[in-house]
Amino acid sequence: MIIVLIGAVISALLVGFLAGLLSFKVKDRWCPHCGTTTSELARQQPGHAR
Repeated sequence: MIIVLIGAVISALLVGFLAGLLSFKVKDRWCPHCGTTTSELARQQPGHAR
């Protein structure tokens, strides 16, 4: 009974972790070249962001 509960908790944590990884869009938030957020780049250098 305890092992089933532990397995269910670990499975739920793993599913939540993977859902978080898949929903986080790094490419939309950070510039791959300089690391600045894309919203800051759009204000500073209009041609730099995407």
